[in-house]
Amino acid sequence: MAEDPTNPTPDENADLELPPADAQRLPDGTLPWSQVWHVPVFILGLVMLGLGVYWSLPRHEAFNVQAHLDDADLYLKAGNFEKAHEMLLTVEPHLNEDANTQQLATYWTQAGDLVYLQQRAMGGDLKENNERIRAAYYRALEVGKPIGYTLDGEHLGRLAETHVALNENDKALALVDELPAQPAERRYRVVRRMIDRRLQQHGPTVEDEQNKFTAVMPLVDRFVVEVQHESNPALRREQRIWAITLRGRAMVRDRDVPRATTYLMQELSRLQPEGERDLAPLYIQLGKVLSLSGEYPDARRYLTKARGLLDPHDPLQGHALVLLGQIALAESNDTQTASDLFTQAVTGYPDTDFASEHHEVYLEGLIGLADVEAQTQLHRDAQEHFLMAARLLAENRYPPAEPLSRLVSSVNARYDTSYDVRNYQQALDYLSILGVLYPKELPPASQLRMADAHERLAEQLIEQAKNIQVSDRALLSADGGAPTGDDPQAPPPYDQSKLNQLAATHYAQAGDLYYRYAQAMTGDDREYGSKLWLAAEAYDKAQLYDKSIRCWDEYVQTRGEDPKLLEAINRLGNAYLADNKPEDAQRQYERLVENYTRTPEAYNSLVPLAQCYILDGRTEDARRTLRHVIEDHEAITPESEVYRDALVELGKLEYNQGHYSQAIEKLTEAVERYGDTPQGPMLRYRLADSLRQSVIPIEHDLLEPLPQSKQQALRNERSARLEKAMRLFDEAIRGMEGANPRSLNDLESVCLRNAYFYRADAAYDLGQFKKSIDLYETAKDRYERNPASLVAMVQIVNAYCELGMKQEARVANKNAHDQLKRIPDEAFEDKSLPMSRRHWQDWLRWNSEIDLFGSGPPGSSADANSRTN
Repeated sequence: MAEDPTNPTPDENADLELPPADAQRLPDGTLPWSQVWHVPVFILGLVMLGLGVYWSLPRHEAFNVQAHLDDADLYLKAGNFEKAHEMLLTVEPHLNEDANTQQLATYWTQAGDLVYLQQRAMGGDLKENNERIRAAYYRALEVGKPIGYTLDGEHLGRLAETHVALNENDKALALVDELPAQPAERRYRVVRRMIDRRLQQHGPTVEDEQNKFTAVMPLVDRFVVEVQHESNPALRREQRIWAITLRGRAMVRDRDVPRATTYLMQELSRLQPEGERDLAPLYIQLGKVLSLSGEYPDARRYLTKARGLLDPHDPLQGHALVLLGQIALAESNDTQTASDLFTQAVTGYPDTDFASEHHEVYLEGLIGLADVEAQTQLHRDAQEHFLMAARLLAENRYPPAEPLSRLVSSVNARYDTSYDVRNYQQALDYLSILGVLYPKELPPASQLRMADAHERLAEQLIEQAKNIQVSDRALLSADGGAPTGDDPQAPPPYDQSKLNQLAATHYAQAGDLYYRYAQAMTGDDREYGSKLWLAAEAYDKAQLYDKSIRCWDEYVQTRGEDPKLLEAINRLGNAYLADNKPEDAQRQYERLVENYTRTPEAYNSLVPLAQCYILDGRTEDARRTLRHVIEDHEAITPESEVYRDALVELGKLEYNQGHYSQAIEKLTEAVERYGDTPQGPMLRYRLADSLRQSVIPIEHDLLEPLPQSKQQALRNERSARLEKAMRLFDEAIRGMEGANPRSLNDLESVCLRNAYFYRADAAYDLGQFKKSIDLYETAKDRYERNPASLVAMVQIVNAYCELGMKQEARVANKNAHDQLKRIPDEAFEDKSLPMSRRHWQDWLRWNSEIDLFGSGPPGSSADANSRTN
């Protein structure tokens, strides 16, 4: 025996101290009689007085402790715990005065019995109660030690079970050794309880689950030894079957399937001669083991046999159904049979109590059913059943390892299947189910998978936006406003803007997930760097520049030896520039240009550096930088993207500065080189507008006295520029409308609108008044709800006046004034409106020269002195 159970440790009874005894001590001695011989009479008188007083006092009647303890014992055996408690409370005040040692020990034994029996009757298992039970029994042993008091077998068994409840297994086993050999049930019951409690304890990892089965096997061996002493054959067989099943489970957990198969078959061979009615648990265990080794026909045979032996309502039926469903899928992918079996398990045996040994049936059934539904394209049903299983698992602090592992594996498999067919939204829907199991943070591997799916989905949405066909765009109104059709409130069936916005949302989520994954991988330099890069790129695409700046800056600060460092610096500058922080961007670009002059990253920084100068008002520095790129940079050729960007940027700079001759030179080259790229429409627009506005100085020169040849040359140049501008405006319109108007940014939308009006203005300035009227009508109809429509209406009036068509001019004039009344004054503060001072002047001039508000004699335009072109 490892320790003496009758010798309690101090802490086991420290909370149950007995009341202090009132034991009296006699005097140590008296004076010799020879010293008090002279007072005998006095002594005798005192004695007589004392006797008189003694006989005059009331007599103390001893409390019958034993009778009350006997009553308490009867009440405990009858289960009347309230009366038993009452008896013990009545005895307690008399223990020190009237109880002997045997009674004191009996009292504390009954105190332990009271808590033990009452807790068992209520199905409880509280640590505080178990501590009271343990302390009471050990107090009984302590106070009874002088008379050799011991606990009988029943009470030793109770004390042993209490030690088990307190996870004091060594002390429990020591007490089992002290128990009498019979009844054997008392001994093996304690060991089995130790096993059950250990199996009910869950750890946070799969390894914890595996380890608990390994740790419990020595107890199973001890249990089997104790069961051999059971005199009742039926009980001995029942306990033996339980132990065999448990050993088989442990072998499976140890991944030793062959040994488990052999062991179960051997034990079944020993048990079968005595009958099979109680062997269903072993047949189910054997069926599971055979299915794991791919022996599906034999596994199905044993599972079917087990079902025939079981009562229809036995929870073990659910175990067999789930295993048969899994076999149907694994063997032949028979989804219909599997679905029926899983449905029977889920609906017939819905045990969700984690304290039950059958709770895994419902979980496994849900997961199996979800797998079948996913395979048969019932994805919503599959996701709902996966979600139900995940929620049940999440309710338990330590969910069972096998269903948890199966759920995660199944969800990941559905993610992979959806991802492989490029259904990224569905892949995300499946993977998001794991968020129920990990509400605070997904495991890093799942974060990475989810980030990748968000990024792929964003790319897919952008591709969809680009691929919207003309037939789809025709469903939108001409100005990109309300859709056409019977329902003016209905959203357009395709909306590039919405698709792009949704893509940005997914890029943002990808960035967040990549960044969190990178932070979790700081110990793995390669993974940390690559995922930090992906996070920064995703944030750039989402236009979350504050976040991308954080990532690029972290990359630059932490990866000094990285081969992509210079590119990261350039990307950091780009993010600053996009976030409208040109000074910060300029520092990054200058760092590259000055310190890494002959690198591609330095070349790529020249154009954005010039853009920073422009934003800072340093236009000459910008012009000088851009000219350096396109005129005398030794490493940059016209075929490079840097050259293209510099040429386009210089053309824009000259255009925005009003240097139209220089703008025409650069933009003409840009259109020739890059007119077929997505930049082509805007290049043509700026070149056309530069040509249009470049005729103003020519018109001023024509007002001066010049030789006729010089005047004719200037007139020819003016006409040529306006003709070319009109053609380029027309090409710009077709190019910009080649994409959905909703995909244009604000600047492009304004330029598209103005191109309609400037094209008509060019025709008007060429004296092509009839053509200009047609072009103004087109512009007016295209933008009838836009204040710019007034430009077209005014110019139509002016054109009719130039043609001498007074009646048409009057009608157009009334329409123009009606439109003017509808336009609020603040609308004319928009600097982008294609209405110049000249338009107002011509309108006012014609109103003064011709009575546009009078009725005038009716006459046809054919009778008027019309001017033709």
